[in-house]
Amino acid sequence: MANKTLDAFKETLGVLIDANPHARNKGDEFKDWIKDNFGCDARISYIKEQRQITNRVSEQFRYFAPIVVFVCVSEVKRDTLVRYILERDYKQLESVAIIGATVSDGEKRYTFERLITFKPSDFAEWIKLNFEKIEDAVSLKEELGISNDVAEGGEEQEVIADESVRSESGENVLLYGVPGSGKSWTIEHEYCKPGTIVERLVFHPDYTNADFVGQILPVVDPEDKQVTYEFTAGPFTNIFKEAYQNPESSYVLIIEEINRGNAPAIFGDVFQLLDRTFVEKTVDGITYPAGTSEYGVTNENIAKKVYNNAKRKVRIPSNLSIIGTMNTSDQNVFTLDTAFQRRWNMRLIENNFNNVRGTLASAEILDTKVSWQRFCETVNSIIVGNRAKMASAEDKRLGVYFVHEQDLKFDDRILPTGSFTTTYDELNDLVKQELLDTLDGEKKERLSDLRAAMRHNRMFPEKVIKYLWDDAFKFNPEALFDTERFQSLEDVIRAFVYTSSGKDRFNILKPTVRQLLYPDNQ
Repeated sequence: MANKTLDAFKETLGVLIDANPHARNKGDEFKDWIKDNFGCDARISYIKEQRQITNRVSEQFRYFAPIVVFVCVSEVKRDTLVRYILERDYKQLESVAIIGATVSDGEKRYTFERLITFKPSDFAEWIKLNFEKIEDAVSLKEELGISNDVAEGGEEQEVIADESVRSESGENVLLYGVPGSGKSWTIEHEYCKPGTIVERLVFHPDYTNADFVGQILPVVDPEDKQVTYEFTAGPFTNIFKEAYQNPESSYVLIIEEINRGNAPAIFGDVFQLLDRTFVEKTVDGITYPAGTSEYGVTNENIAKKVYNNAKRKVRIPSNLSIIGTMNTSDQNVFTLDTAFQRRWNMRLIENNFNNVRGTLASAEILDTKVSWQRFCETVNSIIVGNRAKMASAEDKRLGVYFVHEQDLKFDDRILPTGSFTTTYDELNDLVKQELLDTLDGEKKERLSDLRAAMRHNRMFPEKVIKYLWDDAFKFNPEALFDTERFQSLEDVIRAFVYTSSGKDRFNILKPTVRQLLYPDNQ
């Protein structure tokens, strides 16, 4: 039998803290120690984040053990934890202990903060002198205005969150604009405030309602190996549940590339939930804050997962925002119908350099002496002016964040050395020698450097020039490129990377465009 000492008890806490968070049966050491010394079942959980409170309490309470211990880091709000415990207690529950834990340089320190007693127990009698607070559950419930009803063993209580403290920040926002205009940047800096809990996903043509909301899947019991079929929640239902059960926190579900999937089909019956109230609304005695779904929808799977009540109508809580992004230039993607779009606050992300970091706007493209801002604005003015020959010309513009500074940096190892006048000639010579296995050590190193420099210096043309040739000016490349000299994308890329340097790299463009890039030379 394990020693019935405080140090032995603390050792079981340490085992829990040190355990792999993904390991099964992390609390076995603690449960065995309680069983040996007090002859009863027990449960324990380590709570490291505020948002884990709902799941951790629900997980441990489902076993109806008489003793439950929660070990918490300092960031976890104790009042929220206590309220959640008291709202979900059951008749077999005897004691709940809340113990603070800090770990520094491998040393663990414990603070025995609160012992909540529901009925007399040997465990509570043994350990109570170590706690700062010993609280009677009935008295504590009266003080907090919580009903004293308890669930029968084997019966899960409905989860009813306190709507009076819920944040009202929830909204549906759809950011749209040309690729690289800064949609994701805007979300990160304007919609995800410090402390906001964020879930990010991407829609694509094969993404379904089952992926997004959840689906019925087979589950094998690890003990008796019996197969049952249970609802497995998707990202929408999971963040929905967390947001509902943590009303004082703000949550954001980000859906990138929303129009690359069939959005109305992916949302399915929860599509109706996107209608939100603008004022408080009372339904069935519950007053919901502004920003909650206007209409409740019947979805037994979501309701069971979120509320523990399959018959309850589901509503997106007001502390959960859904933010989507879409590129207006995307082809071969799903369209968003008017009924879907009207449920979102549409926001165009303007494509300009007003708020672009200076290091990107002024960054020179390789060794051409042309800044990214000048090139981007020059080409975009031509695209917009090409409206007669280009469908949706405005949507074909280069986004100001289409590239990164790293894409524009010049690796000067690509410049020809020795008697070679072009990189292309030097590369061909070295490759021929490589095939004949006549390269010496110095030339092998030169070939390696040259290839590395080529890969880097190709980043801009492969990303930007290719887009302009293959997409923006697909049907009339002569509006931008010197098509009398260059008849294919291969010709253009080769000339830009290998056979020219400095300002001559932009000889791939027609003379009138080069004049706009280098006005001082005219």
